[in-house]
Amino acid sequence: MKYSIVLVFLLAIFWLTSSGYFNGFLLSMGALTCLFALWISKRMGIVDEESVPVQIGVVPMARYFVWLVKQIAISNIALIKLVISERPQIKRAVFQVKTAPKSSIGKVIMANSITLTPGTVTTSIEADSMQVHALVDPGLDDPTILEIDRRVRALEGV
Repeated sequence: MKYSIVLVFLLAIFWLTSSGYFNGFLLSMGALTCLFALWISKRMGIVDEESVPVQIGVVPMARYFVWLVKQIAISNIALIKLVISERPQIKRAVFQVKTAPKSSIGKVIMANSITLTPGTVTTSIEADSMQVHALVDPGLDDPTILEIDRRVRALEGV
């Protein structure tokens, strides 16, 4: 039940911020749309702790998101400098990263965070590691990946 309530709340917030209209008819249509989406989700059986991760708090997730956006910007600038340099030092590498997140949602957050960072792609997730492809070989002690791991563990409450 709590997952349904959280899902409807998140859908309503998303609808309100996307539409920007606050007259009675459109608000009622938005409410009906959110309830319809909940009904379909419940019929599909996808309203659970994975699809609505309430175990991760809103404030810690917001902090993580702000930090991740900053890291993405820093990586973008570094990648642009690398690509436009006269002699790009591109040394592609595929390496394994040990993962500490225990939950599947933590592993997905970490894998997506690595992939969102320009120049890196998570290619597979194993039980306790991830395979990452990078344009520049950072080695196994890449500080950004280690920081992503630490922050995702903090999101999980580990």
